[in-house]
Amino acid sequence: MSVSSRILIRPNLKQYFNNPKHSNIRFIVGSNGTVMYGHQTILAINSEFFRNIVFPSGSTDPCVSHVTITLPDVSPSDFSMILNFCYTGTITINEKNLQSITNLSLQFRMKKLLEICIDFLSSSSQPWKVTNLLIQGSEFTEPLESRTKYSFSKFIGNKINTEKTEEENEKIVKEKEKGNEKEKEKEKEKEKEKEKEKEKEKEKEKEKEKEKKKEKEKKKEKEKKTNDDKSLKETIRTFSFNCAINVAVLSAETDIRYVHNVCESILINQKIGKMSVISADQVTPSFEELKTFDVLFVYSADDPFKSPGELGTNIAKFVRDGGGLVLCGINALDSSDEKQIGGEIATAEFLPFSKAPAITTSASSLGEVVCPNHPTMINIHSFDGGVRSFRVNATTLNEKTDRIISKWKDGTILIAEKRYPLQNCHYGRVIVLNLSPPSDRIDYGGWNSQTDGGIIISNSVEYVAREK
Repeated sequence: MSVSSRILIRPNLKQYFNNPKHSNIRFIVGSNGTVMYGHQTILAINSEFFRNIVFPSGSTDPCVSHVTITLPDVSPSDFSMILNFCYTGTITINEKNLQSITNLSLQFRMKKLLEICIDFLSSSSQPWKVTNLLIQGSEFTEPLESRTKYSFSKFIGNKINTEKTEEENEKIVKEKEKGNEKEKEKEKEKEKEKEKEKEKEKEKEKEKEKEKKKEKEKKKEKEKKTNDDKSLKETIRTFSFNCAINVAVLSAETDIRYVHNVCESILINQKIGKMSVISADQVTPSFEELKTFDVLFVYSADDPFKSPGELGTNIAKFVRDGGGLVLCGINALDSSDEKQIGGEIATAEFLPFSKAPAITTSASSLGEVVCPNHPTMINIHSFDGGVRSFRVNATTLNEKTDRIISKWKDGTILIAEKRYPLQNCHYGRVIVLNLSPPSDRIDYGGWNSQTDGGIIISNSVEYVAREK
């Protein structure tokens, strides 16, 4: 049995279905990485999930110019049906795809599509379908879960006893919810017990650590390695992540092609799970908006940031909160450009070297590698800055604790890391790349794309990612 539903929508939108033309949102779907395209406004009309991404906090203007979303656990064929529904208002539901289409309608908060699934369910007399969908519904937010349970419970009540009123059905739902609350309380108690066990384990670990420290003190005189080498080893040991990295690219760049070129370099790293692009020349994201990300990749071209001081202060709060920062782009580091990044982030508290005059006419390449084992230098064999090799004339660090990782051939700093005193050890990592991130594939004066500039960028993003 199949059900088709058509909502009122302009017929000429069908030509844009999965069409990269004018697309400003890209999906990478399924385990094979099938690429599909969409348009933010059309998707926002049909989906509360996409509406919250494009128009956060009830805004009427989109704050994200381009989005790439990875959906590794979604079937490309099912997602294609969902996407087609947004553009044509038509979808065919049958017993084979009911479960998966309902799951996706809940996942993407598509109320119209969920109603169609419920209508189809009401024509079915097989209780197992209702049970499965109720279980799936519990995985989502309370308002949506309650509405789903209410609709399904009305259906069940009508099947069992046609004389039951809506009030009686609501009572059934409330009883079930009470049962769920009891189960949740039991789970909370179990979690508390687990936490107590963890605390005991932590105490044991602390005792072990004390013993280890005593042993280290005895061996200190025999060790020949410097404190910097020890810190680097500790850094490498913690350079691992259990889940995908959520990156926001904050760009002062009006030409979206340049932004796409930079995003391609970041996406070399397979650990990037989600990437958002924020046009910081048009909007200034708040700290509350920024803290949802693991990494901020901030750069500028010839365009100024909208509010350099406010943006810089919000980024500083993000780093204090444990978020990672990669700052690059010649104009962002140019001491002669007052319209570029400012506020607290432009101080010695966060930058390993100060802003300096720009160098834009002298070709250069990778010179001395001061820290060859640093994670940002993994698989880096060569780097050519191109015919102009955009950089600033920075050669000295702000603090003795800061670290130069590598230099240009003329001795100016290429990659540097901010290192904090003990009282600021909770800060997120900061890497400054003294280069312009677009390559010569899009910019004649950009770095040579036959060398490893893209790997430098992707390594830096992974290194600074917020620990989870």
